[in-house]
Amino acid sequence: MAQMRLSEVQERTEDLIETNETNKGRVQQCQAHMNDCQQRADASRMALQQMQSRYQALASQYQSAASRAEEGTDLSSMRSELEAAAAELERQRDRAETDEYLLQSASRDLMDAERELDQSTHELQGQVGELQTHISEYRQRAQQADVIAGMAYGANIGSFIRQMEEKQSLANDLLNRVYRSLGMSEVAGGTTGGSSYGGGFHGGGFHGGGFSGLSGGAQSTNLSSSGSGAGEGGYSRHFTSEEAKAQYQRAIKSIDETIQNYRTELVAHGAMDGAMLTKFLAKQRADMLRYEAEEIKVARRLREPLSDEERYHYVVVGENSPYNYDNLMNEFGQFCMTDIRSWISDINPNPNNDPRRHVNCGKCAAAVYERLNGSENAVAGLGTYSISEMNSITGRIQTSMSPSAIESYLRTQGAGSHVVVGVDRENGAGHWFNAFFDGHQVYTIEGQGGVINGWPPDYGNVVHWDASV
Repeated sequence: MAQMRLSEVQERTEDLIETNETNKGRVQQCQAHMNDCQQRADASRMALQQMQSRYQALASQYQSAASRAEEGTDLSSMRSELEAAAAELERQRDRAETDEYLLQSASRDLMDAERELDQSTHELQGQVGELQTHISEYRQRAQQADVIAGMAYGANIGSFIRQMEEKQSLANDLLNRVYRSLGMSEVAGGTTGGSSYGGGFHGGGFHGGGFSGLSGGAQSTNLSSSGSGAGEGGYSRHFTSEEAKAQYQRAIKSIDETIQNYRTELVAHGAMDGAMLTKFLAKQRADMLRYEAEEIKVARRLREPLSDEERYHYVVVGENSPYNYDNLMNEFGQFCMTDIRSWISDINPNPNNDPRRHVNCGKCAAAVYERLNGSENAVAGLGTYSISEMNSITGRIQTSMSPSAIESYLRTQGAGSHVVVGVDRENGAGHWFNAFFDGHQVYTIEGQGGVINGWPPDYGNVVHWDASV
């Protein structure tokens, strides 16, 4: 009868383990899909905001040009550009709405998968007590039989003892498989050894609404840690889907506060509060959310603990901090130059195959200006701009300045600042280009040639310099 009972437990346990592993796999797939949808939705929202800013800037430029234009002035080019921007804005709004819908759908799928995982986990946990009861029963029977044999009653009970030991071993193996499926410590030495299920969270508790204090990552400066604490070696119990969702919502709120603190501190440390800083902070936010989501996976037993390379390093204030705002400022400058290099060759497409793209420097400088102000898709058209037209596009005044004065101006404005620069040569045509300050040095951004050079540039026999200030 006992063997039959163990066989029934074995069959049910194996079915539950298979179901639980399947549910874990589905949660991982749904989580990965939702992360992809989240990234696309974030990118679409950012692109929509940038397109809205570009459209508003073009509308303002058009209205300004129209109010100052003399009778008969042809504004059709600016009007066509404004209409194209309006159409692109509508398309981007549709993409953002679609990506938001897909994100909500992926979130619902993940919630369904997590509910199923919670149910199978709960049922599998119930097998722990059942198996431990069998193990205890078979151990007690074997011990009793061994005592009887030791009293020399002459009973031939060796086969019975072996049978009890085999049943105990089978139950132990099943229990270990259950523990592995639940992400718990295995039974040690062929005995139950006690369950590690229960207790608090490793690493001193939650930090800042996320897990940044749990796995040894540097903590953010604006929020304090709290929590129950636990021993070494990782999370000591399974994190339910409801706890995970609540924790992720706390993480989002905390991260948004942290990003605002980052902006305030970076501006105080010399960064220009402009489009490049916004773009940099959007990447930091996405990295934080990705990191906190992976930590939640660890707490849910859906992946191994994060490696040092996978952790996001939050800023810590202090003289000996491993990662402080000076580090973040350096990272901002590096981000800016990496971002510019990623699109500079797209500004003036196929210049070697179209001679007209050798004389469109004004359009190239304007496109670079728009990119540095947040546009994701600005490219140069054909033709160029006069000084008055460039003033209308940038909303600034091309002011006579020496190369050293331009550099001093950018350094005063801070990391991420930029200007359109115009030069006149003693002989030949003038030239338009851009200058950018990354927090350490000023660079020449040559949109027409698709290259980045040092400062000041060498454009031959230049007799006059001006910049948009």
